[in-house]
Amino acid sequence: MTETPAAQSSGGAACQIPYPDRFHAAAAFVSNTPESAFSDEARLLFYALHSQATKGPCKDGKPWGWNVVESAKWQSWNQLGSMPQMEAMRLYVRTLDEEQPEWWTRMPEQPQPGSPGAAGVSGEPGVSISSVFQEGTWVVIQQDDAKKPIPRYEQGAALLGSQLYVLGGHYGGRYLQDLWVYNLSRLQWTAPAATVEQPQDAAEGGEEEGAALLAPAGPPASAGWSVTPFQDKLLVLGGHMKVGKLKKGESLPPISVWLVDLATLRWSALPTSGTVPCARGGHTACLMPSGDKVVVYGGEDSHRRPLGDVHVLDLQDLSWSQLKISSKAQPNARSGHVATLANDTMLVFGGGSIASCFNDLWQLDLARGAWSKPELHGPSPTPRAGHSGSLVGDYWYILGGGNNVKGCTDMLVADLTELAAGAVSWKKVCSVPPGSPLSSEGISLLHTPELNLLVAFGGYNGKYHNAVSVYKLPGYQQHVRSPLKQQQQRAAAASPRPQQQPQQDQQQLQQQIAEQQEQHQQVSQQQQQQQLEAQEAAAAAASNGNEPLQNGGAAMSKGQEKNLLRDLALSREQLKRDLAAARQELELVAGSADAAKEEAAVQINMLSRQLTGAQAQAAAAEKAAEESRQLLSAEQAKTLKLEAQLAELHERLGGLGELERELARYRKLEKDSAAAAAQKGSGGLWGYISGQ
Repeated sequence: MTETPAAQSSGGAACQIPYPDRFHAAAAFVSNTPESAFSDEARLLFYALHSQATKGPCKDGKPWGWNVVESAKWQSWNQLGSMPQMEAMRLYVRTLDEEQPEWWTRMPEQPQPGSPGAAGVSGEPGVSISSVFQEGTWVVIQQDDAKKPIPRYEQGAALLGSQLYVLGGHYGGRYLQDLWVYNLSRLQWTAPAATVEQPQDAAEGGEEEGAALLAPAGPPASAGWSVTPFQDKLLVLGGHMKVGKLKKGESLPPISVWLVDLATLRWSALPTSGTVPCARGGHTACLMPSGDKVVVYGGEDSHRRPLGDVHVLDLQDLSWSQLKISSKAQPNARSGHVATLANDTMLVFGGGSIASCFNDLWQLDLARGAWSKPELHGPSPTPRAGHSGSLVGDYWYILGGGNNVKGCTDMLVADLTELAAGAVSWKKVCSVPPGSPLSSEGISLLHTPELNLLVAFGGYNGKYHNAVSVYKLPGYQQHVRSPLKQQQQRAAAASPRPQQQPQQDQQQLQQQIAEQQEQHQQVSQQQQQQQLEAQEAAAAAASNGNEPLQNGGAAMSKGQEKNLLRDLALSREQLKRDLAAARQELELVAGSADAAKEEAAVQINMLSRQLTGAQAQAAAAEKAAEESRQLLSAEQAKTLKLEAQLAELHERLGGLGELERELARYRKLEKDSAAAAAQKGSGGLWGYISGQ
């Protein structure tokens, strides 16, 4: 192992690297040391001190409680409070001194490739990108300067040459409107001031007809829009944004079309005609090989309903047309998918609807308007949405995304070399650590031919990210099959070809040579053993005085030796083929098992959600039933009370009848008494006098 000059020292000597370089060297040493070398407490302390030294006090929101690892990391960082950054650097180095004494003496000249995504490199302004990437390994460039975009996901992104353009996105419940440019050559962010260009008739107070009004504005704050490089410009389509509620009978608004001139950084709103599609976000837009048309597929409308239509924008006259689908079979409506063009065929992978994610791969013949599924080989990928893809020659790299359970931790590649024959092969390139920015939804993945790098930015997996990560491809694709990529390379810059064979190819070649040498040594040892046995047999025959038998025995031993070597060679080749077949079968079984496990997890999660919903509905129904029972009891009590009152009234009414009969009897007695009195008064003296 070769040591750096700054690290060379005798045993027990103090580290001579000055601050802050000593801190960065210590961080590089920790990132390239296996995790098993440190305790969990030490790794948490390293994370907290590194975050404090590079980002300052913890200002991130507390992660979800179910994520134990992220919660512990946040708690460790948050406990440092307002500790100065230099003090955090010194404590970081002191902790490493205690864990790994004289660690600087074991620093390699170049870090050994670790697990993808595990490496972290400080990106100071002015540093060359070639000094930080590692071939076949994801490297997260940790920006120490304060000028960088806020974390986000579902942003628009494009990569032209060494310039990474980031537009808008989503952060903390709000949409973003800013424009950032990252220089991969100097590892530096800038936020240029963009202007918007509008026709003069759209503004009042213009001086002359046809003039342009410039204002420091652009399209509304949006996320989920598509950004397509077109010549030296960026074509920006659609996007989710804040809109008011539509009135009854009001149609959906049309999709917005903007153009960014990278030379002047001016936004221009382009008026379009034809069958204009509705506004949408989470769609895909692919530039056709001819370079004069853009194919838009899927997405979600302003009501968050998934779409499955295909539209074509003619860039010459800015007219829209909807592609008529001639096939009965077609993919489900979706958003958050990825799409790419290979000649006249559009490939669509993954995506999701409201409650499910997909892992299917579809191809659309743009000439015939026919959807179909290619024949797939290799392990089936897990369902995902919110991932990103980048086409490099005949290889389509897929990174990130989620499946309603967790973020996807595998980077895939689809081998399209046999696409013309209707076949696509899936392969797993590497794994990324769970919780890293590379296992996020709404991530951007782009390719720069000039540097032969995959570049990733942004994403969300319980935490918003703004890290830039680079992946040095282990081998450069010499033949770019898609004319689209050829046009993009011509529009950006001429792509330099590596002059030396990649390091990984050299390692594989050296490994093959070593295996062949080992096999030759084994064969030589077997030959020597056979010769010794033949010599011993010949010596035994000579000692018995049988010379003809010795010659014959020697000749027979050589023939047997030749046959034995041939049989050994055939057996070795057969064993190698059997071993390769067994390994391939094991990979297929493992991939199928992983896919089945992920799919089962998705199904369990969906069933759990359905069960939770059913339990909630049952609880609500039970509550409603209890309320109904209480109301019924109250009504029954009221009914009983009313019945008692009614019985009392009936009883009172019965008493009134008796009183009426008694009153009638008294009235009759009174009448009879009056009649008797009248009859008695009519006789006597007065009757005689009156002549009665």
